[in-house]
Amino acid sequence: MYVQKNQPQTPSCDERRDLEHGRGPAALLTRLHTEERGDVPGWVMITLMSAVLVAGLLAIAQPALQGLFSDAIDQVSR
Repeated sequence: MYVQKNQPQTPSCDERRDLEHGRGPAALLTRLHTEERGDVPGWVMITLMSAVLVAGLLAIAQPALQGLFSDAIDQVSR
């Protein structure tokens, strides 16, 4: 969710219920912390897929990159 700076956030229904029932900010923070843990597997999957994609591209492009590097070094050392 995109939140602009300098604009107060309105609490969600669950947040208002927690605050109205006297559960206070500590209960709210605990609940928010436990909800955020569910997204970790998604980030792990994105990271692994990115690493596999980079490794695959490197395997395909490695000979061409080595050739470019060798040509550049040869031109500099002449």
